[in-house]
Amino acid sequence: MPRFKGAIPLVLIIISIFVGSGYWLNQQQQFESFVEQVQSLKVNKNNLVEPKDYILIKRDLIALQNTLNSSVFQLVRSLLFLVTAYTAWLGLVASDKKQVAERFSKAVDQLGNNELGVRVGGIFSLE
Repeated sequence: MPRFKGAIPLVLIIISIFVGSGYWLNQQQQFESFVEQVQSLKVNKNNLVEPKDYILIKRDLIALQNTLNSSVFQLVRSLLFLVTAYTAWLGLVASDKKQVAERFSKAVDQLGNNELGVRVGGIFSLE
């Protein structure tokens, strides 16, 4: 498993792209069906829909499209934030392991020193 830790963020990015695009496609289909319903409305002499109401409906369509796009971008952005947080956590764990290894190496070097005080310090640092 340790060999694949670097690949996990890449896999999460790919998953977030697929999830975001799937969500966007689903919302886009719903939006297109709503557009078809609006376009089937008739603005004619029989006044099924008043022209001013039709303009308001078109304005609402534009607002709906903006809402759709912003929600998809927020989803993708939050997933990419999680990937970034995971990558930062991996870096923190790696630096912590490196620091422990450096302290251990220094303590072992102190044990091999000729001075008694330095060797005792090495023993205490290993505890």
